[in-house]
Amino acid sequence: MWFFNRKKEDSSTKELFNRVDVMEKSLKLSFSNIKDDISKVNNRVDKQQILINRIIEKLTALESISNIESSDAYYKDYDSDSSKKETKAIENLTEAQKKLLFNLIAIQNESSDEWVSIKYLTQETYPNKSSSTIRSTVSKFIKDLTSLGLIEKKRKGRELFVAVINKDISINTPKIIKIKSKKH
Repeated sequence: MWFFNRKKEDSSTKELFNRVDVMEKSLKLSFSNIKDDISKVNNRVDKQQILINRIIEKLTALESISNIESSDAYYKDYDSDSSKKETKAIENLTEAQKKLLFNLIAIQNESSDEWVSIKYLTQETYPNKSSSTIRSTVSKFIKDLTSLGLIEKKRKGRELFVAVINKDISINTPKIIKIKSKKH
């Protein structure tokens, strides 16, 4: 009796080994296909990079041949249009938004750093108010000024910083900024 049981074990073991061999072959084939696909993709990327480099060379050659003066005139016209848009955007701001914007410009002009923390800007603009009561208002003003394209913002860690995009705005700004007088 034990002899018959052994045959069953041998046949199931053989079947198990056959399954493992089939799986091993299948895995080898799959990985070789993946390896081939990756090498094909790398070849395509290399060819595309060569084409991009050629296009860049052609563009550079065209730029050097073309008339530079006409493109400068285009940029001057574009700059004057954008400054008109900024002036119109500033005119449509509320007095509180203007105060915040002009204080930001003043702080940037005084300091060597381009980016100003919102916490510092809030303290300078509203010195008599607690930051927790004015935070949402300043946040809304910053969002509005950003959407108008007057300022940009970035985050460093947990702190948010803002900067004026076009510093030439300060030339046409009204004298709203209150300068802190020194106490004698």
